[in-house]
Amino acid sequence: MKRPILLVAVMLGAVPPEAAEGLLVRGDVSATAGWFNAHQAELGQYNDWYNSSAIGEAGAGWYWTDHWKTEIMAGASSEKTAYTSFLVTEGGPPFYISSRVGFLTRRVTVTQQYQFGDNQWFHGYLGAGVDAVWRRRSRRDDPLPSYDPVLRQPRPGRGPVFHPDEIDIRALPAAAAGFKAYVSRRAFVRSDVRVTFDGRADEVVVRLGLGVDF
Repeated sequence: MKRPILLVAVMLGAVPPEAAEGLLVRGDVSATAGWFNAHQAELGQYNDWYNSSAIGEAGAGWYWTDHWKTEIMAGASSEKTAYTSFLVTEGGPPFYISSRVGFLTRRVTVTQQYQFGDNQWFHGYLGAGVDAVWRRRSRRDDPLPSYDPVLRQPRPGRGPVFHPDEIDIRALPAAAAGFKAYVSRRAFVRSDVRVTFDGRADEVVVRLGLGVDF
C-alpha cells in the first residue's frame, strides 16, 4: 500500500520525486501495441500513406549507465488492404484497372537510448538506431468487364489476377522519443513515437505498453 500512496503523493507534489526513486536497474522487458502508418508510393499521388494498421512488439533493454540504454524489440504489423488503380496499356487503348494491395511487415529494431533523469518515477528518453524491416506486398487486380459492340451487351471478360507477392528486406535508420513512468517499484508504462527513414519519413509508429525492470 505504501508504494501507490507514495506515487500519488509525488504526482500531487507532496513529496519530491527523489523519494519515489528505486534502485537503479540493469535491464527491463516490455511489450507494446500501437498504430502503424507507412508510405507507399504506388497508392497514388494525393495520399500515398496507408494507415490504421496495428502493430505489436516485445523486447528487452540493457542499461550501461544510469542514462544510456540499448534496446532490442521484435514485432509485426497487421495486414492492411488498400485500394488503388493501375494504368494498363496492353492489348488496346490504355485504361485503368482497380486493384487491392495488401501490406504486411515484420521487424527487429535496435536502438541506443538516452534517458533523462536518474531513474525517476517519470522520465523521457530519446533514441536512434536501426530498423531491420521485412515487408510483403500482395496485389489482386479486379475482374475486367467486356462489352460486345455488335451485340451491344456485356460479355465475359478477364477474371481477377493475383500477382506474386513482393518481398523486400531493408535495414533503415530510425529515431524515437517517448517516456517511461513507474506504477510500482519495478512495473512501468511506456509510450513513444518511432519514425523510420528511407530517404524521407517512411514509417511512423505510435506505441503504448507495459514492462518490468529486472
